[in-house]
Amino acid sequence: MAEEKLTGNLASANLLFITLDSLRLDAAQSAALPSLGSLEGPVACYTHGNFTLPAHFAFFTGFLPLPLDADHRFLGGTYSRLFRPASSRPAPGEVAISFDATTIISSFAAAGARVIGMGGVPYFDPRNSQISFAPDFPEFHYVGYSANSDYGNGRTFAEAAHHSSIARLRDWLAAGPVDPRRQHLIFVNEPSTHFPFVCPATSLTAADDRLLVEFDRYVRLKRPVPDRLARTLLPWGIDRQRVILEWLDTMLGELFDMLAGLRRQTLVVICGDHGEAFGDENRVGHFLNLDAVLHVPLWAKII
Repeated sequence: MAEEKLTGNLASANLLFITLDSLRLDAAQSAALPSLGSLEGPVACYTHGNFTLPAHFAFFTGFLPLPLDADHRFLGGTYSRLFRPASSRPAPGEVAISFDATTIISSFAAAGARVIGMGGVPYFDPRNSQISFAPDFPEFHYVGYSANSDYGNGRTFAEAAHHSSIARLRDWLAAGPVDPRRQHLIFVNEPSTHFPFVCPATSLTAADDRLLVEFDRYVRLKRPVPDRLARTLLPWGIDRQRVILEWLDTMLGELFDMLAGLRRQTLVVICGDHGEAFGDENRVGHFLNLDAVLHVPLWAKII
């Protein structure tokens, strides 16, 4: 039998860890979310990376976004950290899951759990072997595009509306592949909240298309946007992420119901990996050290 690699009060629980790629804190705070509203949150947090790669590297090595309120405790005030490496500096309070392997992924696998990943942005594309997290997972399912398939080069904004890792997970769980007796770590990176910010519930008018083209152009130029464009993009972008999150919330409710039927508890952790600038300080995109990028929402619950 594999050597146990997990300790803490929730060491025997399943872990469902979902990152909502590029989701801003204020977009989450503005949304009507009956399913996510059953969890604790959105807790205003500070993330450790201003784009997907460093943010997830921090998460998988045990450094989740930290509450802006340094005194915040999760899950009814019990835990200062939800999961954390045993070798790190002691946390100022109890840790729900502590692990001693390199990552939370390898620790769950070493403990005998089934470890599954699903992702939708190119840093999770198994074909990008040098900068992909997919090879770290014993099982991985990718729902996104190749990084080499750019918008405007045979790829449309509308196509992205049908790429959702959460939808894939819902359908996968509905098919019944989870052994209720076995511990699971299920990680999901959700691409809908990431550029081009589309899902079946969002509009994609000619005006939307023009704004997406302008947004993408200035991201690539890495230059400030004009004031007029910034004033238009900010409410538009926040509202698009709000609509997408409300659309995802319905599927999340279905996932939570499925997890409640398992024989062991599940620790659910959902957060933005980083935010997105929509004209804040005349900047767009991420890779920026702005509050709009570094402040993210986090939800947690034991189901």
